[in-house]
Amino acid sequence: MPENVFPLAWYTSLGAVALLSLLLTGYELFKIFQPEFVRTLWNWHAFFLFALNVLAALFTWGCVHILLGIRPTLLSTLATGLIFPTLLRSRFTLYRTLAPPAGEGKSVIDELSLKMDEIYHSLQSALYKAIDRKLARERVVLNKQVRDTSRKHRSANGWRTSSATSPSTPTASGCRRS
Repeated sequence: MPENVFPLAWYTSLGAVALLSLLLTGYELFKIFQPEFVRTLWNWHAFFLFALNVLAALFTWGCVHILLGIRPTLLSTLATGLIFPTLLRSRFTLYRTLAPPAGEGKSVIDELSLKMDEIYHSLQSALYKAIDRKLARERVVLNKQVRDTSRKHRSANGWRTSSATSPSTPTASGCRRS
């Protein structure tokens, strides 16, 4: 079969899936926070986002290769590493009753399923919001520093910072009003 052409050792496949998930997470961060991508990478919440995606990719790898019994190959590794968010958005049903017993009403547990999408999406969006809040706080601090530096520079040059200037005071352009 063509899908078994390039078999991989389990540790090579796991490492490749982790690397692909890191690259995919980096691309998502770049796409969302493009102008501040480098500052985003130094954020602790970005580290947690990378860790979440690596753990999710490894969990998906485990479901595909261990639970389904598929041997790790290059194709299965690439598929698992690149499309793990899509696979996680599926609904995994662990237990479902096919038909209730005759003469009885519905059972208490008709279905047991994991909603991986809700768990993954809520954790991921909480981390994205935390990154965005941290960057916004840094922007506010930077803006305040720029304003304070500008005010100090103007006062050091003898310029008034208020908009009302007298005819004898220099304006921002250095010319006197007449």
